[in-house]
This record gives sequence, structure tokens and C-alpha cells, in this order.
Amino acid sequence: MFEKRKHSRGFIKSVLYMSNALLYGFTGLYYCFIQLYLHSETPHSPTYIGILLSIPQAVAIFAPLFWGICADKARYKNTVLMIIAIGMTAFYCAVPKSNAFWWLCITLGCTMFFLSAIGSILDVICMEIADTEHLRYGPMRLMGMLGYGFVSFGLSFFIGDSLHTVFPVCAILGLFCCFCIGFMPGVKGHAHARKTQFGPLFKGKELLALIAILATAQFAYGYYLNFFPSYLTEELSAPTWLWGTNVLLTTLSEAPFYLWFDVLFFKLGLKKMVPWILVLTA
Repeated sequence: MFEKRKHSRGFIKSVLYMSNALLYGFTGLYYCFIQLYLHSETPHSPTYIGILLSIPQAVAIFAPLFWGICADKARYKNTVLMIIAIGMTAFYCAVPKSNAFWWLCITLGCTMFFLSAIGSILDVICMEIADTEHLRYGPMRLMGMLGYGFVSFGLSFFIGDSLHTVFPVCAILGLFCCFCIGFMPGVKGHAHARKTQFGPLFKGKELLALIAILATAQFAYGYYLNFFPSYLTEELSAPTWLWGTNVLLTTLSEAPFYLWFDVLFFKLGLKKMVPWILVLTA
């Protein structure tokens, strides 16, 4: 399916831009609306909702590692990304079938099992293609950010008080995502050893430091996403579209970083970029 096909550089660029916009917009259907859905459409108490939201976060610690290994060992990483998109669509669309606590635990946990790896696998594929085709990665990631912001913003106006609308939209968007993945140039896996060695990962002090920083930042961002939407809509009685507007404005503020990513990365380097990013985020 992903065998090498001869396409123009412009076609490849268009496919990558569209794939980033759709796939990152696809992830926004969960991250931006699941908290609101659980609070308004299910009968569970805040304590149980907190448990339901924490289970996917626990799954997200290990799932990307599993999918990363699969992508490295696969003939084409695109195949793994396709499986992830299909799996996330299937399980997320199954969430509203029942409000039973055990059902929500399973479906949300399985949704995050697939969802948590979309960004990392997509980024790896895009960066390898960008390197091969001599394209800029920053604008691709910018399209992903815009897709995330505008899908969340547009849907917040469209759904009104009916959060069940998120799930049919997920099915439709998932279909388009798979369609775009099918047109992406194939990127082969690079791991040939049968057994994956994790020992070398713990020998690099800089790598461990980066992992610790990213884990802390991800925890803080997850905490914000899990609690702020319900606080805004329930405690402050704000309409859903205001949360969508907040998401859009937040993502638009990232635009300068992605537009100047190549310049910043090659001039400052990762060591200098990370502290500045953390300070500006705080």
C-alpha cells in the first residue's frame, strides 16, 4: 500500500499539510471534549469522573513506547499510523454506547492506547519525509496546530449543548485521516533486531533529563485539560463555544514557534530552546 510512488514535491507537501491538520484535529475531539462529555452526559460523581480521566493518562505513559517499537519494526511506519487511527476511531465512537463505569473505563483506556501515539508517530514520519524531500518541518507542524485549534473551535459552536455530536464527527474525521495516510509516502521502519534493548536509553544523562522535563510538562498539561474545561463551563457557567475559543487562541499563540522552528533549532539548539519554552509556558 505504501510502496514508493512517484509524486511531485508539491503533491507530497500538500498531503503532509492535510494529514497534519486532520490528524491533530482528530486528537482534539478527545482532548477538548471528553471532560465536558463525562460531566454533562454521564451520571457519575466528580470522584468517579476523576478516575475515568486518570485511567487514560496512565495508559498514555506506556502506549507510545509500544507503538514506537511497532513502528520501528514495521515494514512501513505508515501502516502503524493507519492502525492507530482506525483503533482510536472505533473505541472513541463506542464510548457513548453505555454510561456504565466499567464500559467507560475500557473504552476510554483503549481510546488513549491508540490516541497517545498519533502525534509522535506522525511527527517521525513527517520529519523523515521532510529530510528526504528537502521540505521544512515547521509549516507541517503548524498545520497540525491549526487543525487542532480550528476543529475544536468549530465543533464547540456546532454541538451546542449536545456533546454526543462529537462521536459521529469522530467517525467522519477518522475516515478522512485514513484516506490521507494512504497517500503519504511510505517511511520504512529501521529496527532489524528481534529484541529491543532499553539499556542504552538509561546511559544518556541528557536524554533522561529531557524525558523528565517532558513528563513533568505533559503531567501539567494533562491536569489543565482534565479540570479546566469543566470548571469553565460548570463553575463559571460559560458556554461550550467559549472553551473552543480558548483552545483556538492557545494554539494560535504557538504559530510563531512553528514558523521559526528551523531557525530556532539550528541557531539555539535543543539545550537552549527547552528552558525558554518552559519559562514562556509558565
